[in-house]
Amino acid sequence: MENGTITVVEYTISYFYLLGFFASIGFVYHIIRTKEYKDTLLASVIIGCILGLVFNSTNLLEWTERILAAIIVILIGGFVAVGLKKVIKVK
Repeated sequence: MENGTITVVEYTISYFYLLGFFASIGFVYHIIRTKEYKDTLLASVIIGCILGLVFNSTNLLEWTERILAAIIVILIGGFVAVGLKKVIKVK
């Protein structure tokens, strides 16, 4: 990771775009599947670990940072999705 970019296969994308992608994945997953806030945490940790491993690095510090960032961003997307479902009362 140099200058805030991540090289994935042949493409270089900004780390912030990647986090936005993670947030949208978390939002879409939780808007479809999750009905309660308590279910959001476990699913976000699992999805965050999987996506963090997919975009992993050889450096342990960067690897841990990416997994934690993925979990936090997916969790935020999940809470927004569940909150939106509760406000709209989707059944």
